[in-house]
Amino acid sequence: MSEAQPLDFHSPYGCSKRAADQYVRDYQRIYGLRTVVFRQSAVYGTRQFGIEDQGWLAWFMIAAALGKPIPVARRDWRPDDQRVCVYNISKASLELDWRSQVPLKVGVEKLYRGVKENVI
Repeated sequence: MSEAQPLDFHSPYGCSKRAADQYVRDYQRIYGLRTVVFRQSAVYGTRQFGIEDQGWLAWFMIAAALGKPIPVARRDWRPDDQRVCVYNISKASLELDWRSQVPLKVGVEKLYRGVKENVI
């Protein structure tokens, strides 16, 4: 999805994130501060704690390392659970000349090694 997709929030969590975005915009407008909002998502790394609601990739890795089942679908969805997630970094890549410093495969392998060293 592109940034042209209208924002539409369906949970208190999503609304709180939108409110924070608006605070940043208002400070820019009122006080002339140079601001930017990054909507980071699915961030992962070797220091991620990995619980079901946060750090899902590490949570999957921990379950795999411990030989526990990895739930892919949930019948007991919470009302505010996000069922579909789409990422698009093309604008950041273009406007900021940004590229990932760590290839996905390498990052995931490092995360898994970190999990195995600290969980098992």
